Amino acid sequence: LARVSDGALVVDIAREGEHIPIPKKSENEEQRYKNPMPPAILKKYNGGYLYISTEIATLAMRNKMDNYDEIIYLTDNRQGKHFEQAFRCAKLAGISPENQKLTHIAFGTMNGKDGKPFKTRSGETIRLKDVVKLLVDKASEKLKANGIENDPELARKIGVGAMKFGDLSNIISKDYIFDIDKFLSFDGKTGPYIQYTIARINSILSKANFLSSKEIIVENGEERDIILALQKLNSSYKICYDDYSLNLLCSSTFDLAKAFSTYYNNHKILSEKDETKKNSMLSICLLMKKALSKALDVLGIDVVEKM
Repeated sequence: LARVSDGALVVDIAREGEHIPIPKKSENEEQRYKNPMPPAILKKYNGGYLYISTEIATLAMRNKMDNYDEIIYLTDNRQGKHFEQAFRCAKLAGISPENQKLTHIAFGTMNGKDGKPFKTRSGETIRLKDVVKLLVDKASEKLKANGIENDPELARKIGVGAMKFGDLSNIISKDYIFDIDKFLSFDGKTGPYIQYTIARINSILSKANFLSSKEIIVENGEERDIILALQKLNSSYKICYDDYSLNLLCSSTFDLAKAFSTYYNNHKILSEKDETKKNSMLSICLLMKKALSKALDVLGIDVVEKM
């Protein structure tokens, strides 16, 4: 497959009739195309090997070690062309079996409010530990304003949860803006909002000393909305698995938490006189806690008891 071109060792991987579309500057602009996929360069003219060479070699080694149905690569979206070239070379050479799926999950970049990649004040690429510290410190300030002081573990869970939810709630391939105030808001589509909803449910169940579920009776629109939101949440797991992206799970979890908050605000659960109705309402609370806690567990976010 390989041939020498201007002293370099290359592999032709363009497919017949294939052209690469050039992104349009406006919807009305006529679609234009670049040249077909350029040859993959395995070795430079001076004898140096490139990343694509080690990529193919690593794939060969993995397939000698085991028979994988699928191999998934996770990098930022600027490396899309590199992996497409590597995958095509591996398939043409038989290094990757025909029935093996090679998947590149390309994620976007985290940008500042100016729309440019988020950096330190000195212009350097910011480290993950520094992002975490920013969020944890801010979470500690918010907890202090709520009367909770000297609880670094709680601040860590809220800060890290805010970071994860803020990152995962976006379509994985898209860039997004890092907004610390938005990420840490206790009201809105955020990790702390979900954590707060569960903490509120914990308080209700604790005050009622309610431990096991009873029959749930759906009698009003708010309860119906909760059941529909729960069904949406349950179906989102399969969609997220197929799409290699957790943004729908984040949205569905938020929708369920929001539906419960509306229900909580419109109904006096603990003071309900009808015992059967009260048990049904508390059972809904218990169901919500289980569903929301499971969703946060999948997202890698800790549940908190208080906020």
